[in-house]
Amino acid sequence: MAEEERYGLHQRLAVRFGERVGEALYTFVAALAIAVSGFAAFFTGQPLIFPSLGPTAYLFFESPMSQMLQALAGTVVVVTGASSGIGRATARFRRARG
Repeated sequence: MAEEERYGLHQRLAVRFGERVGEALYTFVAALAIAVSGFAAFFTGQPLIFPSLGPTAYLFFESPMSQMLQALAGTVVVVTGASSGIGRATARFRRARG
């Protein structure tokens, strides 16, 4: 991977630990960030409130400076997912109350 393709944490890890170890650590951090939301859903027994969080987090880690992931685009994706999840949870709550 060319040096100009790395940004932020990715670049710092590659410079500090070398290209191979830096790439491995960065991949681990990205996977950990996505796994946390999965474990939260599993242990609470509830669907994720943010169903689009996993793919969005992956894209932010994979290509943080991409045109597709401008702040507005990322925000729209997360807000849409959050609205969908909150609407579904509200409907389930109302149905359960009778």
